[in-house]
Amino acid sequence: MRYFSAVVEEGNFTRAAERLSMAQSPLSQQIRALERELGVQLLERTTRSITLTAAGRVFYDRCVALLDDAEDAMESARKADRGEMGALSLGFTGSATYDLMPNLVRAYRERNPLVELTLRSEMLTPAQVDALLDGTLSVGLLRPPVKSPGIIVELLRHEPLLVALPVQHPRAIATA
Repeated sequence: MRYFSAVVEEGNFTRAAERLSMAQSPLSQQIRALERELGVQLLERTTRSITLTAAGRVFYDRCVALLDDAEDAMESARKADRGEMGALSLGFTGSATYDLMPNLVRAYRERNPLVELTLRSEMLTPAQVDALLDGTLSVGLLRPPVKSPGIIVELLRHEPLLVALPVQHPRAIATA
């Protein structure tokens, strides 16, 4: 199909062969073999040019569409391999909901608009670990400790832990 399309687009076998970095004779043989396989004549040939038959026009239009689809499929596979396309499920604890997640999700979606992002909020660490291990979760934002083989943990940030007490509590210290 690529050879046939090149011949049609160049308007002759010699230029098409140059474009394809091959000799003209094997290209001509390939097109004849294609016509034999299809059982139809695709091209009207003269010593100086070619023209498409009715069957050739229909075949050429389909070839262009199929070659474009094949290129799109290859590029999609490359994007998926780089993580730029596909699906990602993200679990997170409640404390990440208000500060971290809005900024993280916004930045991720801007950089990866072709990734379908599923958010699972309010997940405690044990539930996230289970979901990571069974594959229902791609990434988890959780609280340590996590001691499970098969899970890699990277510290993103330290969060302060505070205690709130009523003013009349014996441990409460008034600050002014």
